[in-house]
Amino acid sequence: MNKNTKLFVLILVVLLFISLLFNYKSYRITQETSKNYTIYMSDFFHEIDDTISQLNLIIEDKKILDLHKEFASLTENLSRLDYMVGRVPYYIDGMGGLSNYFGYALAVINRGIKYKGNNIPSFIEDHELNQQEKAYLRLLKDYLEIIYNQLLSEETGQLSERITKSRFQKIIDENIFVIGKEDELLEEYIKHSKNYRE
Repeated sequence: MNKNTKLFVLILVVLLFISLLFNYKSYRITQETSKNYTIYMSDFFHEIDDTISQLNLIIEDKKILDLHKEFASLTENLSRLDYMVGRVPYYIDGMGGLSNYFGYALAVINRGIKYKGNNIPSFIEDHELNQQEKAYLRLLKDYLEIIYNQLLSEETGQLSERITKSRFQKIIDENIFVIGKEDELLEEYIKHSKNYRE
């Protein structure tokens, strides 16, 4: 072998080694991202499930001893969901930054709101659950059950392993990042008030 050929072979070996390092690093990043996405999906699924269970407890249980405590648990669940939805851009490129109704519902439940001339007080202000609040919470639960059922595997009764990032993005786009859900919840509240007229 002449000198030029040896140099060419050496350069090819070095370039091949550098290429292998970059490819391995890229592979590791892809694996880590996939692992983080799987953990995120599982946590999100279980948080939706916990929130639905908490809503069922508040809506259906006639003998709640401490409504304030149960609403505190519910608002913690909604706060976590709001935070998790805000984290979507870290797992799915091109998503996030859009409004969602979890944080809005959390604010309405905790502080109340003035909406179309109607004063909707904090849900725990009077330490009782009235029909308007139940209607609001039922609709919120219905919204969450739609998401939950789309993530559920009918075979296992657990999070479906077939949920791809694009499928999850579609579920989020169609059910969470939707303009108007906040108004629908408030309209449901008002519709069940004593003074409501269509």
